[in-house]
Amino acid sequence: MTTRALVFGATGYTGHHVVMALRDQGVDTVAHVRPDSVSGESWERRFASYGATVVRAGWTQPDISALLLETEPTWVFGLLGTTKKRRKALVAKGGDGAQETYESVDRDLTLMTITAACALESRPLYVYLSSLGAAEAARLPYLRVRGEVERRLVESGLAHVIAQPGFISGPDRPEDRPLERVGSIVSDGALSALAALGVTSPRDRWASISGETLARSLVEAAKQANASARVTLVSRDLRI
Repeated sequence: MTTRALVFGATGYTGHHVVMALRDQGVDTVAHVRPDSVSGESWERRFASYGATVVRAGWTQPDISALLLETEPTWVFGLLGTTKKRRKALVAKGGDGAQETYESVDRDLTLMTITAACALESRPLYVYLSSLGAAEAARLPYLRVRGEVERRLVESGLAHVIAQPGFISGPDRPEDRPLERVGSIVSDGALSALAALGVTSPRDRWASISGETLARSLVEAAKQANASARVTLVSRDLRI
């Protein structure tokens, strides 16, 4: 049976690497690109060059459900995420900032894909990119919504892999996040110094991870999972 992966959030830093990693493994890959993406055509050409299929289904429950029915994926990757910077940029252009929040994107759109996956006769494995510290009781909205999605995914009954990395950063990250990049470098340096003294657990838990490494780990986790998988991977598990 052919393995087919459907990737939501394919144009993000991790998502792009996941599409490449899947194609490197010869996996039939479908990359979802937002229908309103200003760089959608560029992404279509890039993904096509990898041998992936691009779909631009609208973000409504009927459209996403129809996409999964048509695609019949073996694996679904939920890698969606927004940033405060994107929201500010949208508002600056006169757009509705409520459409670009952690709740509306990271939570609601991800839950839409989980609902669609649950409706399939042959349910796929769902690979969800969460975060270290995700919890519904967390103070930060970013972590709260991921904690809620984790709970809803577990309650759905879908076989799943939940990944909880720390910093996701690297020199190839295209988004302009200089403070985050500098922060991860400084943090990694301090954690490496502790590890040199024999204190390795903080490094294993908090050290940054590149999109390429994370993507390879997510794909490998999908390959290793079975129909009853209920797996949560933390930073130290995501460094292959």
